[in-house]
Amino acid sequence: MKKILLVAIALLLVVACMPTTILAEQTTDDYKNSPTYKMLEEFVTACPNRQGQEGEYDAAKYIHGKFTQYYVESDTTLELPTMQPIVADSYYGNNVILHKDNKSTTDSIVIGAHYDSVGVGANDNASGIVALLQIAQELKDVKLPFDVYFVAFGGEEQGLLGSQAFVNNFSQEYKLPLTSIRVMFNLDSIANGDNLYVQCENKSTSLANLILQNATGKTQLLEKPHAVGVFNADMWGYGYYEVIQGSDHTPFRVAGVPVASFFSGNFQNWTYVESANSKNNTMNTAMDKLENCNQSWIDKIDTVVDTVVSTVVHGDFASVSQNARKELLNLDLWYNRLWPKIVAVVIVILLAVFAVLHNRKLQKQALMGTASANTSHIFETPSADDIFSFKD
Repeated sequence: MKKILLVAIALLLVVACMPTTILAEQTTDDYKNSPTYKMLEEFVTACPNRQGQEGEYDAAKYIHGKFTQYYVESDTTLELPTMQPIVADSYYGNNVILHKDNKSTTDSIVIGAHYDSVGVGANDNASGIVALLQIAQELKDVKLPFDVYFVAFGGEEQGLLGSQAFVNNFSQEYKLPLTSIRVMFNLDSIANGDNLYVQCENKSTSLANLILQNATGKTQLLEKPHAVGVFNADMWGYGYYEVIQGSDHTPFRVAGVPVASFFSGNFQNWTYVESANSKNNTMNTAMDKLENCNQSWIDKIDTVVDTVVSTVVHGDFASVSQNARKELLNLDLWYNRLWPKIVAVVIVILLAVFAVLHNRKLQKQALMGTASANTSHIFETPSADDIFSFKD
């Protein structure tokens, strides 16, 4: 009996010690075995410096090669990916565009992410590029009732130059109006923040609701709180400034194209931060590197990929995307920069009219001898001597 007890104790010690160590090792680094992490690692390693013309060009060639590998090498009927030049002041770069063409329609959606960065930019925006490439892979053999433009934008950190160039040149290059683009999906810095958000409009829309209904993955997708982080200023042509406008969906939205922008972060105290923990705010710093990647990063990227794919293949997306433009806020009407000026002018005129009428009333009271001292008046009551000058 004692021998059996000793054997049992020994087995318990083995189960209690060895498997715990093994499980801990597997759990800690398990995400590094995922296709998402391996793709992120490959891109960051191949293109570690995506700022400056040379670094950006190397990244553009890498993405062009991936698009070619995913599509053209497996189906020669598809169009070759293209490099769209970007020329703005002293900046020269490229957008990388893969056009999945449905020959029976001219309507389309755009799915985009910028590839340039400040430093390594593992989150901003290698994470978005990895999601873009995975979405392109998953939609390769899916028949959709519209075209898809997969676009890796250059020059985002220079002031949205790539996305602006795409919008400006779309009609000329594709012989189609911008109104043929139903929705633009933007993927930017989707991994490192506290939460995962999507923003479509500064109000509730059918497009946002459909995306949230189709959200799937280990990370909860939230809608960016309406009106939070909105300021009475204008940087991009909206007529107001919202903290998420500094990304590649903005030129599309200003041009009247409905957008859905995915990003990670935290909204607190009516503004936006990447993380409530200041040590985790790495965007546009040297700390935005692969070494900070963890399971949460991979979960967020996978959630964005699954959600975008689930949304565009959903049976209701065709009708929702066709009507999305009707639900946009009229920026000219509600957010036009003239409104504050008009209101200010009206207030000044009203104050001037009130002052003139009130002064005349005081003068009349003085002439009729009915004026009385009243310190609450805006103007001091004039006397008759002040109004008339009598001569002997």
